[in-house]
Amino acid sequence: MFDNAVIDRIENLPFIEKINYKCWVNTKTGQEFIKHHFNYNGINFKWDDYKLEITIKPHYYFNDGVHNANDFTSIDSVNVLKHIFTLLNLNDCLESLKIVGLEYGVNFNIGLVDTMLMEEIYLHRTNLFYNIKDLPFCKVSYKPNTNGKANQHKQFKFYGKAIQHPNHCDPYTMRAEVRSNRSAYINQLGIYTALDVLNINNYTKLRDDLISETKHLLFNQNITSTKGLTPLQKRDVKKKNDPKYWIKILKNNRSKFSRAKQQYFNLLNKTGYNLTSLVINGITKKANQMHDLECGQTLSTPSIKKCGVTSTYSIGRDLTTFKICTVTQLNISMQRDGSYLLSNTGLQYLEKNDLKEFERIKGIFLTGNYNKFETDIYSMISKQIRNRLNNNRDYYNSSQTALF
Repeated sequence: MFDNAVIDRIENLPFIEKINYKCWVNTKTGQEFIKHHFNYNGINFKWDDYKLEITIKPHYYFNDGVHNANDFTSIDSVNVLKHIFTLLNLNDCLESLKIVGLEYGVNFNIGLVDTMLMEEIYLHRTNLFYNIKDLPFCKVSYKPNTNGKANQHKQFKFYGKAIQHPNHCDPYTMRAEVRSNRSAYINQLGIYTALDVLNINNYTKLRDDLISETKHLLFNQNITSTKGLTPLQKRDVKKKNDPKYWIKILKNNRSKFSRAKQQYFNLLNKTGYNLTSLVINGITKKANQMHDLECGQTLSTPSIKKCGVTSTYSIGRDLTTFKICTVTQLNISMQRDGSYLLSNTGLQYLEKNDLKEFERIKGIFLTGNYNKFETDIYSMISKQIRNRLNNNRDYYNSSQTALF
C-alpha cells in the first residue's frame, strides 16, 4: 500500500504503537529512513513514509495467535478477514490493497505418524523437499534459483502439525500448504486485492489448486510387503524405492519421469499400500470438507443444511422421536429445528438438568484456548464438537446420504 492517507490512518489506530523500528541513513544523500514494525494479535505491520505492509494469518488470529492446528473453513476465513478489515478501518480501500503473498492449505489426518511422513516425503513435481532451519516440523519443496536460493513463485510446504502444536490437535495431524510470493501466480487464482479474499468463489479456486498441486507429490515409502507382485515387479519396486533412482532420472532423463512415477504407483497399488495415494486422498477429502459451503459455518453463521439424523425410540405404546447429536449421540430436542450437533442451547440445558453428563462432555471436548469467536465455555465445546465431525465425517455419516 502506497497511499499516505491509509498509512496515516493505520498509524493513528488507538492500538498501534511505534515501539519497534529500524533506522538507517543513505550515506550518499544523508537522507534518514525509519521503518516501523508492530504486531497486534498476530497481525504484523511494517511501514515507513512511503509504503505499508500488513501480514495477516486469519487462522492464527481466530485462535488468538496461538496456533492453526484446528479446522478452519473457507467461510471461517471470510468472516475473520471481514472482522479484521473492519477493525483496521480499511473497508473503504480494500480494492487498493494489493495481495503480494498468499498461503493456503489444510490440516488432515490419515492415521500415520507425522515423523514417518516427514521422513518419507520426497518430491513435489520434480522439486526436492528441503528441511527448514529451526523448523523440524516442516519441509518445503521449491525449485532453487541460479544462486541457490528458494524460488518464491510457488512452493509446497508439508508440516507435522502435531509436532508444531502438540496440545491443540490429534497426534497424527499433518498440514499441506501451497505458498507464493509472486503476483503472477496469485493473480491466476483470481486474487489481486484484499477485496478478492472476501469472495467465497475464489476459495473454490484455492481449493482446486491445492488439490491439483497435491497430486504431484511423491513419497519414498519403505515397502514391507510385495505380495501380489512377480519377481520382476519386486525388483522394479525395490529399484524405485531408492532415492538415487529418482535423482538419476531427474538429472539425465526428465522425459521419463512421469511415466516411471505412474509405473511405480501401479506396482504399489498392487501391493495394497501406496503412501502417496493415501496422502493425496487425505488432503483432497479434507480440502473438500473445509470448502463445504453448507456444513462448515462459524458460530456466527446460521446453518442452512440439515446434516444430522433423528432416532426413533419406542416407549411403552407411544412412539417418540428425538433429535440426536451426530457426534455425542445425546438428545438435542430442546434445540431449534434443523440442529444436528449439540450446541450452546443444548449444553446450557444439559448443565442445568444433568450436571454429571455435562461435566463428562466438558471433559471430552473442552480443549485448547479461548479466542475472540468463542466467548464462553459453551461456544468452545460446540466448536470442538464441530471439529470432531469434520475430522471424522465418514464415520459419523456412514448411514446417511452423501453430503458432497
